[in-house]
Amino acid sequence: MALANASCGFSLLPQGKSQGSPTSNHLLCSINWDGLDFSWLPDSLHIAYASNRGLFVVNVENGQRRWQQKIWPGYEYTSTWAISTAERGTTVAYVGDAALLVQNIESGENIWTHRYTPFPQRRVALSPDGTRIAFSLSQNTSNAAHQPDIVEVWDIEHGTMLSRYPASLKGQGIARLNDIIWSPDGAFIASIYQDGSVHVWGAANAHLLWRYDASVSSEPCSVLGWSPDGNALVFAATGKTGKSLLGVWNARTGQVRLQTNADVSVTAQNGKDKRITWSPDGTRMAFGVINNIGSAIEVWSLQNGRHLFTCQHVSGQPLYVTWSPDGKYLAAGNYIVGSGELAQGDNGGRSVVQFWDASNGQALFTYSAPKNPEQLAWSPDSRSLALITPLNYGILSNKTCLSLCRYGYKDYMLQVFRVP
Repeated sequence: MALANASCGFSLLPQGKSQGSPTSNHLLCSINWDGLDFSWLPDSLHIAYASNRGLFVVNVENGQRRWQQKIWPGYEYTSTWAISTAERGTTVAYVGDAALLVQNIESGENIWTHRYTPFPQRRVALSPDGTRIAFSLSQNTSNAAHQPDIVEVWDIEHGTMLSRYPASLKGQGIARLNDIIWSPDGAFIASIYQDGSVHVWGAANAHLLWRYDASVSSEPCSVLGWSPDGNALVFAATGKTGKSLLGVWNARTGQVRLQTNADVSVTAQNGKDKRITWSPDGTRMAFGVINNIGSAIEVWSLQNGRHLFTCQHVSGQPLYVTWSPDGKYLAAGNYIVGSGELAQGDNGGRSVVQFWDASNGQALFTYSAPKNPEQLAWSPDSRSLALITPLNYGILSNKTCLSLCRYGYKDYMLQVFRVP
C-alpha cells in the first residue's frame, strides 16, 4: 500500500546549543500515521509500524518500506484493537476480539495464534524478550464484565501455559485489572488493579512476592514503571492529606524506598506516554511535575532519595520526558500555548521537542514539531528520535488515527529526527 505524503531523506544537523528558535533541517523521515503502535528495531535503522491492516517496516534513512503482513488464518487484521510490542523490538502481538496473533517483526512470520472467548478490556503484554505473553481473562465468561480478572502467562514458542495468577480467586478480593507490566528481566509481573491495588508475582510460577492493598491503606496507587535493573517500581498516589505523591518501592519486598510530594499524572490521554523515565544505569529518574509556574522536569537520585536538579525552565508545557539510551539527553515534547489559546487546542504549530543536558538540566536546543509532539521513542543507538505529531487541528476529526492520538487533532505523522 502506498502512503501519501511520505518522505525520508538524510540531512545535516544544526549544531546550535541554545533554547532559541527551533530548527527543522534535522527531520529525517515523515510518514502518514494511521496505525496502532510503532517500535524501533534493534538495528536503529528501521521502525516497525503496526496497524489494523497488518505490519510494515520502514527504513528511516531512505524511506523504503516493506510489508510484513502474512495471512492470519481464520481472522482479519481489521478486528485488531490493540497492539503489544516486545521491548527488544523483535516481536509484536495483535489483540483481537476472539484471538491474538504473535508475529516476528523482522521476518513477518506468524509465530502463534491463540483463540479465546471474547472478553471486554482485555489486557495483553509481551515479555521484554518476546518469548512469553501475559493476558487477562475471566473465570466466568458468561458474566465477564462483573468478574475479577485473572492473568495467564504462555510460552509462545511451545504454545503452553506457564502460570495463572491468582491460582484461585477465593478470598482474594481482587478488582478488575487495569494493566500488566513485566520486569525488565521477564522474571516478575506487576498487576495493577482499578481500585489502586498492586500485586507483584513470579511469571513462571505465579508466586506472590507482595501486594499493596489500596482498600487497607486508603491510598490508591498507579505503577509508572520498573527501574532498568528491575529492583524498583515507581508509583503515583494521592496521600491521606490529599496531596499527590511520587514514590519508589523495593520491587522484591514492597518497602517504600523514596516518597515525595509531586503532582505527577500517571499517563497521557493516549496511554502510551509515561511521565517517568530512568537513566540507563537505573540510578536516577526524571519526571514532569505541575508547579506554580506551569510544569517542570525534575531529576532525582534513587540511591539516596534526593532531588538532584530541576531542568532549566522553558516556556510551554514539557511533561512527557524520555532519557536517551546513551544517557546524554533528556527530551520532551513541549506543547506551547499562546495568549488567548485553549489548552490542548490549536496552537498554531509552535510546539517543539526540547532537549536538555541529562547531567545538569541545562536547556540545549529545540526541534520544530507541529501542534502536539508525543510518544517520543529513542533509537537504541540514541542517534534518532521518533514521535507522533498532528499537522492540523479540527474538532472531532480523529479519522486519520486509530491509536496514540489526542482529541481534536488530525493528519497525524510519524516523524523521525536525527540527534547530534
